[in-house]
Amino acid sequence: MGGVSGFVGPAGFQVSVRRDGTCARSRGGLGRLSAAVAGTGEVDNPYKITVLKGDGRGPEMAEIAVSVVEALQDYTDLHFKIDWAEFGEDSLKENGSLVPEETVEKCKQADSVLKSYQGTAKDAPVDENAHLVLRSKLDVYAQLLPTRVYPPLSSMSVFKEDKVNGVDLLLVREVSGGVLRKRETGVLPVEDVDEADSLMRYEKQQVERFANLVLDLAQRRSGRVLNVDRADQLKVSRVWRSNMHS
Repeated sequence: MGGVSGFVGPAGFQVSVRRDGTCARSRGGLGRLSAAVAGTGEVDNPYKITVLKGDGRGPEMAEIAVSVVEALQDYTDLHFKIDWAEFGEDSLKENGSLVPEETVEKCKQADSVLKSYQGTAKDAPVDENAHLVLRSKLDVYAQLLPTRVYPPLSSMSVFKEDKVNGVDLLLVREVSGGVLRKRETGVLPVEDVDEADSLMRYEKQQVERFANLVLDLAQRRSGRVLNVDRADQLKVSRVWRSNMHS
């Protein structure tokens, strides 16, 4: 799968994978996106990184992250071209949109995207959320969370050292369906509420493309897959398991 094996990150590195196998990290961080002309990291063809500033403390955090990326150029042969893009509540105030089309296009043309922190915009329509809008426009559907314990750090774990030595897991989470497939519409009261419910829904094609990704990743690693669901109680999980195991 293109765009994943070339990236190395710490535990917690999160990448969202698109239908064509390229990926974009969600909730902040670096991740590969399809690009019209992929960078090579050389001086005359640097990696193109689109930075989404976010809102609140997001822009400040983005600047710090970019300074780290730029510092890599002093210690490696890698070179980067940074392109900033509007995103989140600040973008809504300036452009009237949480995720302007210009931002989407910049993401699509980039080799990587660095997305900073972004909260819930106060003045945005109740059924819009910048994070979910971006996910939809870029058609990301899976989140990869590698968890690897490096020997020099194993003693710092909250778990016993002999239990974490050698841990190398890849958690894969489907993010296009389920209860998070879109922001729920209607007023969302925060008080005087006794109960609430949300709809969880998956379609066969969503599960199949996710299963194909997971099996492909497993083949590149140990070959083992653990499917976690609640098929004993939930109909949606039974559909999920049926298609995962077919």
